[in-house]
Amino acid sequence: MKKFRFPLESVKTLRDLHAQRAREAFTVELRLLEQAEERLRRARERRRALSDSIIATRSVPFHSGELAAGLTAYHLSVQAEADAAKVRGETNSRLEQARERWMECRRQLEMVHRLEHRARLEHRADCDKMESAELDEIGSMNLARASALS
Repeated sequence: MKKFRFPLESVKTLRDLHAQRAREAFTVELRLLEQAEERLRRARERRRALSDSIIATRSVPFHSGELAAGLTAYHLSVQAEADAAKVRGETNSRLEQARERWMECRRQLEMVHRLEHRARLEHRADCDKMESAELDEIGSMNLARASALS
């Protein structure tokens, strides 16, 4: 029986490497998205806290300096929340791109795996044919020998 040799083994190795790298890039983007969501959550909490403190100061005597500082801080927190939401959106977009690259690499790798499976089946069928031919030849030789002896 001849040994199986897949001619696209190097292609399979390269595609496997590309798929691993794409998966790692996706994982990095996923971590970045989690960090961006955490920053957005903290920015929202800060804006809510400042909003609550501004509402609470309306029930006490009016201090223009404190109110101006509070409003400035509130506007800065609203801007920080908007910036965090923008970063989260950009990160989510990059995550989807990384996911698509990873899935494309996986599809290409699966295609090579299917080709290898088909080649193995063909190799096995060829080996079965060769083995059957050898057994037929041995049987024919035994039959001829038995006929010659009788």
